[in-house]
Amino acid sequence: MCSSIHLPFGGRSSAHPHGVTMRRFLPEMSSALLLLLLLLLAGTYVSASPGHLLSQLRPLSLSQRLDSLLTGHSSEYRPVRDWRTVTVVSIDFSVQAVLDVEEKHEKLILYLLYRQRWQDEYLRWDPDHYQGVKRLSLPLEELWIPDITVYETVAEDKAPSVRVVYVSHYGQVEYRRPMQLTSSCPLDLFHFPLDTQTCNLTFGTLAAHTKRDVKVRLTDQFEEFWRNWDFSALKGEWELLSISVVDSQQPLYNHHSSAVRVQVTVRRRPLFYMVNLVLPSALLLLLDVLGYLIPPYYKQRLSYKSTTFTGYFIFILMVFSLFPPFRGSLPLIEVYLIGSLGLLLCSVMETVMMFQLSNGRSEWARKYLFPFLSKVLGRIERDETRNKGKCFLSLPDLPEEGSVADSLDGSEAESAAWRREGGEELRVLGEMKREVARMRRWLRSLRQELESQCVRRELVTLLDLLYLFLHCLTLLLGTVLFCMLWNMRL
Repeated sequence: MCSSIHLPFGGRSSAHPHGVTMRRFLPEMSSALLLLLLLLLAGTYVSASPGHLLSQLRPLSLSQRLDSLLTGHSSEYRPVRDWRTVTVVSIDFSVQAVLDVEEKHEKLILYLLYRQRWQDEYLRWDPDHYQGVKRLSLPLEELWIPDITVYETVAEDKAPSVRVVYVSHYGQVEYRRPMQLTSSCPLDLFHFPLDTQTCNLTFGTLAAHTKRDVKVRLTDQFEEFWRNWDFSALKGEWELLSISVVDSQQPLYNHHSSAVRVQVTVRRRPLFYMVNLVLPSALLLLLDVLGYLIPPYYKQRLSYKSTTFTGYFIFILMVFSLFPPFRGSLPLIEVYLIGSLGLLLCSVMETVMMFQLSNGRSEWARKYLFPFLSKVLGRIERDETRNKGKCFLSLPDLPEEGSVADSLDGSEAESAAWRREGGEELRVLGEMKREVARMRRWLRSLRQELESQCVRRELVTLLDLLYLFLHCLTLLLGTVLFCMLWNMRL
């Protein structure tokens, strides 16, 4: 007895069409539900912040667009996309004034308008998208700035600082600023104050960048600009003659940085020093020569010469304080002043000697010099027998001793008569005779002294004229030689 369960096929065949239909419409229902959910969320967002979505669709303002250029821009790194790219920095400058040349410290002080340009690969934009803006000014701290400096700088720049750079739409950055440049400059003062000085200015990067990173060069218009520059427009003590390029790529010794060297040539306008230095010196020398008009045996001449020498010595000390303490050669002006001081010193010494000789205070001169000069010059003739001398001073002849005695004594008869008449008159006459004899001896010694003094003064005057001739000749030859060397450009 078997029993079997037969499952009716009708139930399976009736359920199959409904399962297929559910699997077909399930994806469409999921998409519709998802779309409905998104619409509900969007409606809720719009209702919660009305107009916010529309504001996001508006165009950005100019400031927002410019801020977007600096987003992610760093001022600490070179603005290149490839580190192997060399940043070329083009520099130029214009000299506004030559402020000073310090001779004592050997410094050149210039006032410049300096400019440098380079490319920033991250700061480029289309002017059509930025309301036609082609050039911007940005704070200096926002961008990378090349570390360009002048290697000869010895003092801090005292010019006002500029904290703004200018950027063009094609990526060129331009930085302008004034500079009060104080640079070291070896000076050649041989022709002072008609000197011309040439100083080097080396513009280059510091040790942070090598020539593989930053290359410094002058602009193409730099040399042409200075060739057409009106150098006479600059006023002051110094005149700018020329600015020339020495080498477009001049690295430092044992250094890999890039640099350019420029030579600045200036010339001194000498009028100030001619009036305040050379002219007073010439006037003091002229006063010294005019002092020879005073006779050498006058004490006033010695005081005059001493005062002139002291004033000239103080004048030279003031002049020498202008020059550097150490240098290879003396300027011609110092040689001239020292030579002039030597001439004044010789003039004072000659005046002292002539004063001593004219007053007879030198024993050896009375014994040896004056007799020798009298024979050599042949100007003084002395008669030893009569003790007379021919001199510029004319003195009356003294009476002979016998003539005075005869005039007092008279004849023997008259003398006897005087003795008989009275002894008082005779005594008085005797005293008068003795007094006349003493006076005669005194006048004779005075005459001899005056003759000797006259001889000494004549010889001293001749010696003084001879020295004056040599003094003027030396002064003239020295002045001519000085002027020739002064105008010579070695």
